[in-house]
Amino acid sequence: MFRNSRKLIGVAIVAIIAFACKKDKEVPASERILGKWQLVQNVYQYQSGGFEIKDTTHGTADDYVEFKNDGTVYTRIDGDVETFEYKILSNTSMVLKGDTGVITKLTANELVYYYQDDKIPGTMERIDISLKR
Repeated sequence: MFRNSRKLIGVAIVAIIAFACKKDKEVPASERILGKWQLVQNVYQYQSGGFEIKDTTHGTADDYVEFKNDGTVYTRIDGDVETFEYKILSNTSMVLKGDTGVITKLTANELVYYYQDDKIPGTMERIDISLKR
């Protein structure tokens, strides 16, 4: 009887370890991004030669970005309302307003994205967007 109990306990321990080590399936970015996000800040930078512009918009309670599952984004930022398309390419890449950028952070409560264009020699344009739920 003692021998059977030890075998049963051994099997139970192996089963517990096997189920505890099982990884949860990661939810793709295309699903995690859906819904309404509040704007934390939007930073626009432009540099050309010695000329530089940096404009930061801090979000208010009324500012939002909403990603729909049909590939449409609705935004209200600083009183301006816009609708445009987006497409998730991978967990770290997204096309937004026709420009491919980088998702640097995407959790249940935080989204950080940037787009940088330096195709024209001597110029750089960058947009950094931080959102929260």
